[in-house]
Amino acid sequence: MGDFNNMVFNAGLYDLSSVGHYFTWHNQQPQNPIHIKLDCVLVNDKWLYCFPSSFYKIADPDCSDHSPLILTCSTDNKRGHRFLYKNYCTKFLEFWACLLEVFSQTNESSPLSSFNFKLKTLKNAMKHKSWTNANQIQRDIDNLKELQHSVMSQIQNKPLDPILNGKLNQINSNLGFYQDALSRWIIQRAKIKWLTHGEDDLKFLYSKINITKNYNRIKAISNDQGTYTKHADIASVFINHYKNLFNTTASNHLASDIPAGRLIPTHLTSSLIAPVSREEIKNIVFSGNSNTAPGPDGFTFDFYRSTWNVL
Repeated sequence: MGDFNNMVFNAGLYDLSSVGHYFTWHNQQPQNPIHIKLDCVLVNDKWLYCFPSSFYKIADPDCSDHSPLILTCSTDNKRGHRFLYKNYCTKFLEFWACLLEVFSQTNESSPLSSFNFKLKTLKNAMKHKSWTNANQIQRDIDNLKELQHSVMSQIQNKPLDPILNGKLNQINSNLGFYQDALSRWIIQRAKIKWLTHGEDDLKFLYSKINITKNYNRIKAISNDQGTYTKHADIASVFINHYKNLFNTTASNHLASDIPAGRLIPTHLTSSLIAPVSREEIKNIVFSGNSNTAPGPDGFTFDFYRSTWNVL
């Protein structure tokens, strides 16, 4: 088993997420029964990239002691993701130009409403910028590596050429810049804190992200009407469930009929209704972790800290 586990680890294989039963094998002995998950579907990162919605179902064993594994590759189209601010954006001068352009506008309404409007404007502006696209940064890295290889080949024949050495220096500088930006984004997505102290294995991080997304995705859901696997059907089951839960027939109970719950102690009331100070807000923002999940607006603690003087 040690050799087998090493092969699975070295090949970068993962057990694809599944639905249905958990155990896949039974020894068929009523007195000393053994149920175990003996069978699984192993996939690699390339499979998860091509079929991110795939999963397998562990069905009833019928007459065998093994349960059949039925692989399902969902045909649902890839859906767009909500906006997520990337912490590396502050390294681009274009980001600061975009930020200053949006937040230099005068407030046309209340400060809070105006601030919310400017965040939405900034978000919409950033969505169409190439430097916010991690795939574009990866393409820039690939192009720079090809250019680096070409210049290095020329330097073998002219090692003292100042023009070639100047080009190589500039390429290496740009390559380091883009690789640092990409690694920041991967670490931000992976949320693996122990990898931020020197290790920079982006391939492992990508695999970790893809397998986590695959496990977290809802593949199938069952209710009284049956089992559903398509995205639209799953969404409809959730919507109908909560429609029935919250849209019940209204009762004629008066508010006075509802018993009072636990009350807030009097000595805490003043602190709860006291105005929130600017310093309290700043302390909360600057104490947050840069790689924590963003708020509903899509911006992270790192965004507010980095742009605090402008905002």
